[in-house]
Amino acid sequence: LAKDHEHHRRDPAAALAATLEAQRLLARRRALGLIVPELERDLLRRAQRLRRRLARRQAPAMAASSARVRSTSSAVL
Repeated sequence: LAKDHEHHRRDPAAALAATLEAQRLLARRRALGLIVPELERDLLRRAQRLRRRLARRQAPAMAASSARVRSTSSAVL
């Protein structure tokens, strides 16, 4: 599901949410003694990649927002 959100729907936020839910479910399986190290490793990498992607997306938006605030505040002065 996370892969579909990330690659086909181009929605990294939904992909991260699905990844975190999958990690939660795997933690429950681990508590029962059902360990899947390859999948746990894959989900950890996916979550890290998606967080980086979302941070890169937010950085330009934050800079643009900050620039707008500075330009409107200097116009008021």
